[in-house]
Amino acid sequence: MMCAVHFKLYPALKLLEQLETKHLVLVKEHRWSELIQHNIAKFRNQIRNESHNELKNFLENVATHADKIGKSAFAQAATRLDIDRRYYTSEEDRKKDQQQPVDGTIDSALINMNITELIDFSPIYKSLHINLFLNCKEEFSKHYQREKTKQAPVIMDVPPRMHESFDAFKKYLQRVTGFFIVEDHVMNTTEGLIDQRFYYELCERATQQLLAVLRRAVSQSYNPELMLDMKIVVVLFCAAIKESGFPVTPLLDVLMELRESYQQLLLTQWNQKFSEILTKDNYTPMIIEDETKYQLLLRQFPLRIEATEKLPFPRSLPYSESVPKIFLEIKDFASICAKFAKGLNVSKTEIDDMIRKPTNLLLTKTLKSALVELTAAESETQLNFSQLVQICINTLHLENAMPYLEDYIIALVHGSARQIGLRLQGASMLKDIRSLVEDRIYDKLNDKIDQCLDIASYDWMMQEASGVASDYITTTIQFLENTFRAFTHLPTQLSQTTCLSAYNYTPMIIEDETKYQLLLRQFPLRIEATEKLPFPRSLPYSESVPKIFLEIKDFASICAKFAKGLNVSKTEIDDMIRKPTNLLLTKTLKSALVELTAAESETQLNFSQLVQICINTLHLENAMPYLEDYIIALVHGSARQIGLRLQGASMLKDIRSLVEDRIYDKLNDKIDQCLDIASYDWMMQEASGVASDYITTTIQFLENTFRAFTHLPTQLSQTTCLSACKHISASLINIILSPDVKALSFGALEQMSLDLMQCEVFASKINIANLDSETLLLCFQDLRQLLDLVMDKQWSVFFDQYGDPNSPFARVHPHTALIVVEKLREGLKRPLLRKFNQPAMEKENIKLLETVARDLRGIIAESSQA
Repeated sequence: MMCAVHFKLYPALKLLEQLETKHLVLVKEHRWSELIQHNIAKFRNQIRNESHNELKNFLENVATHADKIGKSAFAQAATRLDIDRRYYTSEEDRKKDQQQPVDGTIDSALINMNITELIDFSPIYKSLHINLFLNCKEEFSKHYQREKTKQAPVIMDVPPRMHESFDAFKKYLQRVTGFFIVEDHVMNTTEGLIDQRFYYELCERATQQLLAVLRRAVSQSYNPELMLDMKIVVVLFCAAIKESGFPVTPLLDVLMELRESYQQLLLTQWNQKFSEILTKDNYTPMIIEDETKYQLLLRQFPLRIEATEKLPFPRSLPYSESVPKIFLEIKDFASICAKFAKGLNVSKTEIDDMIRKPTNLLLTKTLKSALVELTAAESETQLNFSQLVQICINTLHLENAMPYLEDYIIALVHGSARQIGLRLQGASMLKDIRSLVEDRIYDKLNDKIDQCLDIASYDWMMQEASGVASDYITTTIQFLENTFRAFTHLPTQLSQTTCLSAYNYTPMIIEDETKYQLLLRQFPLRIEATEKLPFPRSLPYSESVPKIFLEIKDFASICAKFAKGLNVSKTEIDDMIRKPTNLLLTKTLKSALVELTAAESETQLNFSQLVQICINTLHLENAMPYLEDYIIALVHGSARQIGLRLQGASMLKDIRSLVEDRIYDKLNDKIDQCLDIASYDWMMQEASGVASDYITTTIQFLENTFRAFTHLPTQLSQTTCLSACKHISASLINIILSPDVKALSFGALEQMSLDLMQCEVFASKINIANLDSETLLLCFQDLRQLLDLVMDKQWSVFFDQYGDPNSPFARVHPHTALIVVEKLREGLKRPLLRKFNQPAMEKENIKLLETVARDLRGIIAESSQA
């Protein structure tokens, strides 16, 4: 059997067949023919065993060249995705490239490489053919699958310390890719050797191991640059192996876990950077020598300060050098976060989220902790008074620079700095820090004053005064004069306490002209919109406003009495009135208003009362100039303006902002109470023909509520209306999609459409200044398009125009539509509906819904794989 010896197995088999069927039958009467027949069987077994050896050699060849096949697939995917070659080549490859000119032929050969150039598939084809000839195909197929099942764990075996080597990580994933590309090729070029079921089982086992490997690599990696490289390689791996039918969705989900670890490492790294910048700063105003350096600074830190723009060079800026450095570090952080999103095939909204969330964490956690640690009383860096003042100024200018950071992030996502409402949380954090630093400034200032006063040494038995101020007083005043010069760029200081009586918070009613003139003498704020109204006249504010105004005037007057006879300058008298009045406004009155409007306050205000308080703060703010005139008149005898500014306006803006938040919450709570009484018969045969009671109740409440918005600031009125409409729409959608609703009828959807129509009529009739009814109607478009699509059965339009922003159903998400369709299908199966429906119509509806459900699942699957 020379043919078998020389591995010509199939010719040997044919020769044995001829010997057995043609020649042995002629000599079967001879005894030696039985021996030959016995040996033929042995030869066939040897040939079959030899085919198994060839299979073994083939599998060894696959194991040897799997990484090269995977490398070629990586190169092809990198070309499609425009990913740098270092993500599929090794460091050794790149060293070779440096030793010889790179002309692109090496990469071209790799990209254009065919799998058959590396792997000789003829042994597997011959072995299959031989076993098919021997009628052992099924046995050979099982043998092949057993061997592959054994080989897969070996291929998937993780090299030691892989998470520390970028090349090892790449090579591992390339080897896995190559293994499955070969298997896919075998499945598609042979018949019956392996089937889809076996291939998917192999993929499933591999997926579980890959998930474990990737998660372990993520948990053990402490280098953010390496993690970013790992992410790109995983994206490349998914793009390369997806061509072979390997399920990649679970692997892409791991990237989200990788993202969180990556961002955490970045935050740790930036914590060290912030600490270093803050520690090295000398906390003195930044000096710019010339125009060139100023322009360079503006490119790095674009905040212009009007007060310094016309100063000559060298120019002193209010902030110290740490401010532009911190600003640049935050920009770099956002830019690095944006890099992670590259190649993930996610929406711009998700990219925005992947930048905004960690950047907000950087501001509100990392930067905040560094600033708190720096300024703490027990800090190792014991800052002096002027340094604390400088830090307070720094936080103000960093806060003012937040819009530039927002524009930068928007540009990273959208390619231009167009405002789309993105808001970083840095401003509020910096306000909190500034508040802490202000407390430290007060403590430091008082400590220094105490030190100056401690040297006081009076001769309590002296016969007459020395004629000049004591040394300790002179020293104290000199210190304060030098200190207050540093307040040039300091923000207005926050102060303390005031009491506030509880009122009914309804608009004030004035019966006649006499009482109106009396009110104006006490509270001189005229409101043009009410001047021509007849009596009894309704004013926008409640009675607490003029009473608080009078109390503040009385407080200032009492402070002025203390200065009488002290023989001090008018500037000092001004100071003796202004300082405590500012404390009254920014601490006492503020704390009383905060306590009154807090959610946990004992005085549980209703929605209309909160709206009234918001209006009150606006008119108190508008009345501040009259208080300023009053204080100037107390000091100078006339109400001439000399630049004095009370701090009440900014405090009242802050209070109004807090109250607005409470108004949104209260309004949404009330809407929820109305909607909670919704009680749909989800299996109703047809709609009732009128809107549901709960919708009527909700709209009546909103109509009454919005009438109270007459005197509200326009922006608040607009935002509140939009918030209410969005909340109603979202609540109605949630009612339909609720897991508690197991089945739906078309009649129930018709009733929901009637209810929605009532909401749309309401939105079109709302009369709020500068608020277009079209804008409010857009709030209900998600639900309107969903209902129209399902009820009018416009599925062909939906599928034909899916993805088109101009589609009449562009706002309908396939997943939402699928939930409604499934519930309708379930509804049609219920006996109650089957009793009313005509069999032919019922059958037609069920068939349509089944087709739609299948098509929707297809779209969802395509979106998840994209």
